[in-house]
Amino acid sequence: MKNDEPLNLLQSTVPDALEREVRYLCDLKITLDRLSKSGASQALQDDWMASARGNTCAYWPSDFMRLVLPFLNWEQDLQQRALRAYVDPRYVVGSNIGGFPEDVTDGEVTKRILKYKSDFSASDDVLYIWYPALGIFLAHEGKHRVAFMRRYEQPSIAAWVSEAKYPAAERMMILSPSDERDEWVVILDQRYLQVLKRPHVSIRFLSAYGVKTCHWNSAPGLPDESIVRKAVYDRRLHREQNTTAEDERTLDLVKFSESIRQQTAAGAEEIERRVDELAPLQLKAKPFFRSVGCAAIAGGLGLLADSHAIAPGAWLLLGSAVGMLASLVVMRFVGPRNLRDETKG
Repeated sequence: MKNDEPLNLLQSTVPDALEREVRYLCDLKITLDRLSKSGASQALQDDWMASARGNTCAYWPSDFMRLVLPFLNWEQDLQQRALRAYVDPRYVVGSNIGGFPEDVTDGEVTKRILKYKSDFSASDDVLYIWYPALGIFLAHEGKHRVAFMRRYEQPSIAAWVSEAKYPAAERMMILSPSDERDEWVVILDQRYLQVLKRPHVSIRFLSAYGVKTCHWNSAPGLPDESIVRKAVYDRRLHREQNTTAEDERTLDLVKFSESIRQQTAAGAEEIERRVDELAPLQLKAKPFFRSVGCAAIAGGLGLLADSHAIAPGAWLLLGSAVGMLASLVVMRFVGPRNLRDETKG
């Protein structure tokens, strides 16, 4: 093949099981697109896409794929040069944002088919992101022509293609939750964690790709599940993110474990505290000062009586009152820096 000839990417090179899942996923996107602009169906699509504000049309392929595949852009080279190629529309995730194939008039259909299968135009018109390890393309530009060419059973689209990498299957691990009500997660390189937002769809695809599934407790070298889940919830990683940056959608377990170790070490350090520094424990002030006041008043009245018989007792009561007040300043308690609040479980 000459260097200036377009690539022929019509034939899938991934295993049959993965090739089927690619076609299912591309079919699913078209099905979801069909829910657009039709009242409750649009709302259903908005829910599936985890859109906080809702939408009035179909969603971009990249938004759809980020819900399905973790670490989608983890290794993407944004400087990758685009090349011309012929692409099978069955393996392309497109989008019908502005309309559907049947909206094209009969007189325009033949013209479009000829253009879409032979005219490469420019990358601004038709640019697809190709994940060769997955056997799938994401339409960045030229999204509408995907469903159009499939409707008319056309075998190829002329497109500019930019190659992207995806982590190898053996680098990833799907972890099932101990409580089936909790989220499924994926671990990359025994270090990076992302939550599966659409686990049933994602697990089908990732399993066909070759990613293994195991229980959290049987996975070696991982922190305690409950602690990790709390960190996930605190960072709201289980919710749809307002960013496409992978590091902001990810929990680094190595850094997280180190921060826990440092907090534990700092919390175990012994320091001195006064009575008023024992939070979450609190001094019951009213009974304490009531006792001090009673002792002081009784002692004072005893001395005013000017009786040798009760004077020793009066001085004892006054001394007790002074001693109790002084204890707030003099007494010191030694213990760990972090005091556990039992009321918080």
